Amino acid sequence: MLITSQQSETINKMKEINENNQPAERVSQVESPIQTIKKQLANSYDGTPWYGPAIKEVLEIIDPDYAFESPEKNMQSIGEIIAHMLSCRKFAEQRLAGNLDYTFQEEEFDWRELSTNKKEAWNILMGRFQVSQETLIQLMNQNNDIELGKRVNGKTYTFRNMLAGILQHDIHHLGQVEYIHNLLSKNKKPATRMLRYSFRVFPFESLAQQK
Repeated sequence: MLITSQQSETINKMKEINENNQPAERVSQVESPIQTIKKQLANSYDGTPWYGPAIKEVLEIIDPDYAFESPEKNMQSIGEIIAHMLSCRKFAEQRLAGNLDYTFQEEEFDWRELSTNKKEAWNILMGRFQVSQETLIQLMNQNNDIELGKRVNGKTYTFRNMLAGILQHDIHHLGQVEYIHNLLSKNKKPATRMLRYSFRVFPFESLAQQK
């Protein structure tokens, strides 16, 4: 079949477009593993995760009058759970920042140390979560070339375990926060098995055992 000069010119232009653009498109579509986790972390905080409302959305609808109330004796309040989440996040922040000697620290939570006014105290706690989120995202951007398979100094788990652990840990406790708020606002009795966990259990070791 004879190809006209116009058809030949069109074919050459298409080849030129493919040669010039396709590799660039492929490169732009490839993201590092840490950037993938970063996107998931950002989506879980203020995006549209598939499992329900994002963290920020849930925190914004919490009534401060219920934020520091326990649904039952010897059970943690919403404020205590958020403080626990922040303690785990701080560990990840410090290790990403290169502080190899930082250890997991969690103290007894007393919301009155933030403010004697519940609304002000809750706003301060939400503000700390916002700062934590921004810090983690910034550190992940700065550590784009980090080896996720590398072990965290002095630990049995890797940086991949640690960052994935933050994401999963947040989602786990977010469900508890919603559940407790629903109980308190409707004055219902809790199903205690749903709220049993220890603040002393660090979330990342169990991930290191997964195959």
